[in-house]
Amino acid sequence: MAFSHDAPPLPGRAVIAQRWSRALFLHWRADAARLAPLLPPGVRPDVFDGSGWIGLVPFVLSKFQFLPAPPVPFLGTFNEINVRTYGIDDEGRRGVVFLTLEAEHLIPVLTANALFGLPYRWASIGHRVDSMDADAQDAHTVEYRSRRRRVDGAARGPGTRLRVRVGDEVADDELSRFLTARWGFHERH
Repeated sequence: MAFSHDAPPLPGRAVIAQRWSRALFLHWRADAARLAPLLPPGVRPDVFDGSGWIGLVPFVLSKFQFLPAPPVPFLGTFNEINVRTYGIDDEGRRGVVFLTLEAEHLIPVLTANALFGLPYRWASIGHRVDSMDADAQDAHTVEYRSRRRRVDGAARGPGTRLRVRVGDEVADDELSRFLTARWGFHERH
């Protein structure tokens, strides 16, 4: 199985563009049979080394735009966290399956739910970067905190706190490419 960091040609034109920064990709093995009921019809878990995988991916989103229009200025920059797994459909197309996505701005949450059927939730999300740990000269820590919100703005329900020490080394192996070289997503519509 070979995965490439190069995206395949789009079947049509791109409809959105965005920039991700301070992204963390954290993954755990998962039993593919337990993931299967969470996937859309016609999609089965994509397996690597005998396992399905669950990912927790927090990042800072900026420069969001509907193409070919310029970036949407009032959206600015905001934090997002997604919980994902990976699927392959009956035609062999590999993609991300979003189990939940949390974002700080309500407008993208409502838009993504309505237009793409994605399970976005409005959340209060913060992140912090500590530039240096005392015991590691080339490492820093990144922390994300999230708490879901109601439409009236009150915090409620589940929350996340994640603190990761990040070094300079980035893995570039088959597993890393399997988990990150995804050029589309599978959805429930």
